[in-house]
Amino acid sequence: MASSLSFSASPSGRPLLPCPFLRSRFLSRRAMAPRRRRAWPAAAVFVAAVVAVGFAAEAADMVQERLTVGMTIVADAASTGAGKSTPRSFFRSRGGVCVCMCVSPRRDPPCFLPSPLRLAVCLDGSPPAYHLHRGSGAGARSWLLQFEGGGWCNDVRSCADRAGTRRGSTRLMTKVEVFSGILSNLPSRNPDFYNWNRVKLRYCDGGSFSGDSEYRNGSSVLYFRGQRIWDAIITDLLQKGLAKAKNVLLSGCSAGGLATFFHCDSLKERLGGATTVKCLSDAGFFLDLTDISGNNNMRKFFSSLVSLQGVQKNLNKDCQNSTDCPYLA
Repeated sequence: MASSLSFSASPSGRPLLPCPFLRSRFLSRRAMAPRRRRAWPAAAVFVAAVVAVGFAAEAADMVQERLTVGMTIVADAASTGAGKSTPRSFFRSRGGVCVCMCVSPRRDPPCFLPSPLRLAVCLDGSPPAYHLHRGSGAGARSWLLQFEGGGWCNDVRSCADRAGTRRGSTRLMTKVEVFSGILSNLPSRNPDFYNWNRVKLRYCDGGSFSGDSEYRNGSSVLYFRGQRIWDAIITDLLQKGLAKAKNVLLSGCSAGGLATFFHCDSLKERLGGATTVKCLSDAGFFLDLTDISGNNNMRKFFSSLVSLQGVQKNLNKDCQNSTDCPYLA
């Protein structure tokens, strides 16, 4: 026969367990439970408050960090006519500048600009572009221009492949870019340049903004117009306040860093003595050395790039006339 346990009631009405040990454990837990319940809500509130404050600070930080800026197209005057362009989905701010903030951007009429130069086009013939976020306060007359990086193409095949990607066509690029790092508007992360006029130059020529030629094969054309793209963008920015700049920093990374070397002196000459111009090439110096295979593939690569894209006529003449560098002999 199955045994059964009976529970007697205490004066308080609570059941008493038959085993003194179990009874003591049961009562001690019941006695401790109310204290834990009283302490836990306070601790939970404190922890939740700390977490909430942290998330709120991070969210506020990200809102500022996630500054997004709309694309400005410098229309191709050669193929579409000055001042004309096919409508695209860009944004115009209240001040007329092509700027788009990430917080509830408004879909206003697009911003289009005529190119002052003929054939200032990307590899595929699409017009060049840049992103501009206006400066303010003490930085209103200071400009930071940043070349976008992205490698190179040095033969017809690689350039044809590149023309069908965002590295060779503004048609395939993102029309809104996040400005972070040196382009950020967050003082805590970009204390030196957060309130400057900041420009990102989109890279679509495959030659570090330096070529000036084209390749034709029947009806197919590859345009190597990096130098004209640079000239067209600078001409447009001069009309938007760059001509009155007090300080200008030209920068770029990798292929953009190489472009910084190419155009530093010419930008200084174009802006004149009233403007202080500095240049920052980030990882833009490529050594003329043999690699682990024992070959100087870097020299071969750039030699074919210079030949294909017609770069030599746009390079610094003093550098080309120097006899100190063996690879120029």
